[in-house]
Amino acid sequence: MPDDGDNAAFWPPITDQFMIGDWLADASNASALTTNNGGGSGYFWFESFTVFGSLISQWTSVADRIAVCHTRLSDAYNAVEEPADDGASGHEAAKTRESVLSALNHNIALGEYARAYISKLIDTQRAYAAAEEASRAALRSKEG
Repeated sequence: MPDDGDNAAFWPPITDQFMIGDWLADASNASALTTNNGGGSGYFWFESFTVFGSLISQWTSVADRIAVCHTRLSDAYNAVEEPADDGASGHEAAKTRESVLSALNHNIALGEYARAYISKLIDTQRAYAAAEEASRAALRSKEG
């Protein structure tokens, strides 16, 4: 996804940093997110709702940027014209369309991946919320 100067105002560059609440995490401090109690073989790792909200927001931004790139690629495909009325020009235009079509197909696959991942994150967040509520209800019934 291009991040040329004229688009810098519309989105920040993609980095390996992400927000968890008001905490900025990246590769240098990501180990603070894990403990010996989760994530390894035979263990479950439960993320906080804040993490899910942050990840959903970030992946939605990525999906939006993929959609913008799709529009640009479609416009580029439709703008390809033969510069002259001869075989070489026709061949060059056809190869250019083929190349842009390949980029479009890749863009579509990226968009599908991002949307599917967002859907899984949302489903998991909802499942966590439901399990949390069921646990609260069970504890309340034992208290009273």
